[in-house]
Amino acid sequence: KQRRLIRIGAPIGGQWTLEMLSFAIFLVFVARFGDVAMAASQAFMALLSLSFMQASGLGIAVATLIGRYIGSGQLDAAEKSFRSGMVLAFLIAGSLALLFLLVPDQLIRIFSDDPEVIRMGSSILLIGAALQFFDTFGIVADGALHGAGDTRVPFLARFVLAWVFFLPLAWYFAFHLEGGLVGAWIASAIHLFLLAIYLIWRFQS
Repeated sequence: KQRRLIRIGAPIGGQWTLEMLSFAIFLVFVARFGDVAMAASQAFMALLSLSFMQASGLGIAVATLIGRYIGSGQLDAAEKSFRSGMVLAFLIAGSLALLFLLVPDQLIRIFSDDPEVIRMGSSILLIGAALQFFDTFGIVADGALHGAGDTRVPFLARFVLAWVFFLPLAWYFAFHLEGGLVGAWIASAIHLFLLAIYLIWRFQS
């Protein structure tokens, strides 16, 4: 039993460790653009956490239901739970995306009254309107795979996309193409989009 727990649980722990480390390196890229860029990114991430935390809770619920239904052989019910989770993820991301698009300046002003921080933060909030859709979908799909006992392949996918694709692309967009902070966050959005597409495909297959 212990071996089974380690076999299923270790990839989940490794996934979070490697992803957080890759994101820490990403923030090192961001920090090179100065204090204003870092402040704008911190405000941006705080606002993104509103959808991230909701999606994380939803992902746990989906994992629990899918694990239960698969264990009892109710594959149709497991599929319905997955679809319901994706609908709720869409509603969560959609409601916040509207705020990001309609009142970006006001949202950044919650964290800073510096005009440059507001300008820069508002720019990346427009990216965040799309990015959070990919993030919430990926989190829910990840939870569905965990509920099905599939943790090793999602770990490998996250590792490859984060370290082989995301970090080089962020550097390329931000520095080589001189996209700056916006370029770096566009790379993050592309990374999360590809990850969500793969995880959804993996579950449905």
